[in-house]
Amino acid sequence: MRHLRIFGNGVLFATCAVLALALLFNLSAPFCLTTFAAGKEPIKIGYVNPSTGVFATIGKAGSEGVNLAVKKINEAGGVNGHQLLVIERDSAANPAQALRMSRELIFQEEVDVLIGGLSSSECLAISPFAEETEIAYMTSSGCWTDAFSDERCNRYAFRHVANDRQRIMSFARWLIENVGKTWYVAYSDFAYGQSGFRNFSQIMEEMGASIIGSVAAPLGTTDMAPYMSKVDTNADGLFMVFAGRDGVLAMKQIAELGLHKKMKITANQSILIRELWPKLPEAAEGLTMIAWYPSGALEGPLDTPYNRWFHDECKEFTGKELPGLNTIEGYTAINLLAKGMRLSGFQSRKDTKNLIGALEGIEVKESNEFPQGSFRIRGQDHQAISRLFVVQVREGAEKIIATIPADETAYPPKCNVK
Repeated sequence: MRHLRIFGNGVLFATCAVLALALLFNLSAPFCLTTFAAGKEPIKIGYVNPSTGVFATIGKAGSEGVNLAVKKINEAGGVNGHQLLVIERDSAANPAQALRMSRELIFQEEVDVLIGGLSSSECLAISPFAEETEIAYMTSSGCWTDAFSDERCNRYAFRHVANDRQRIMSFARWLIENVGKTWYVAYSDFAYGQSGFRNFSQIMEEMGASIIGSVAAPLGTTDMAPYMSKVDTNADGLFMVFAGRDGVLAMKQIAELGLHKKMKITANQSILIRELWPKLPEAAEGLTMIAWYPSGALEGPLDTPYNRWFHDECKEFTGKELPGLNTIEGYTAINLLAKGMRLSGFQSRKDTKNLIGALEGIEVKESNEFPQGSFRIRGQDHQAISRLFVVQVREGAEKIIATIPADETAYPPKCNVK
């Protein structure tokens, strides 16, 4: 008697031997979420993601998006006759552990593709390992450092969200025109924050603005006061590049120091993502961000049937009022992989080269699978080219005040993987 295995939410739940028995004895069969085609093993996706450590909360949100996408895909019949099975390992936002978990997933679990590496330091560690082991690797949530698709790019690694340079390049002109020309920068002292600081300084100076000072706080600091107290309020604006709990502490310190009353506060979207802020703090009023997907802004270009469907599905799946940024990033990563697999006829890791070929230059249209909007993956450096939004907090809500078309976010590739 053949066992029919069930896959959903990225986890192997059980076997359906009971179903076979019920059919044999003409009894009412129990409901099974979905089954994979007879004789076809699942496509195994190794997922490196922090469930502990400084990024545990946003790691959980990313996992929810990955599992929601897998659930929907499997309920619709899977990919090329296979169900998807996600095997997740905790990276603790530590690059050395992320690399160990990647090795375990590839050599022990024998996964077919890799995803994940939330912090920029993690994905920069995983990317060369994916190239070394010749396995397709897609970031899921996080990993915004431009180094991933610039000097560190390789044929096996792909990123489906905008990088630091794209975000800051798109934001800089708006800031100069609407805020001013003198700036102070505060950032987390790791790959992502360093990338943001470097790009902001370079791009603003190229446009005629000046950076009058900066401060870098260690990633995971428990006290942001010694760092935020150094901010020079003589600047027209403060630009911040923080993520996770660092962003929470930075915003609390802004409130305590009253910085938001003395200067314009601006940031990368990671400062105020919904996974960490179910209710926006008072100090966020007037905060302006460059965003890939503002969760709370169900309006304007994001007031679409696809995005409303996504909000409803996320609420049902997670119990949360709004989808987190990391949730939609993880959701998009799986759907992009699935599209590449369908186009390439992917069955297992032996089809890696075909999958890579399908993902290079792939274009997707706004849909339930891609509620953020249409985008493409550039063939030269495997970097996504997508629209961005300038978002401002007004009366406790995120409001889209400008949309930056995808083509305006693209800069010339700094490497070519082919």
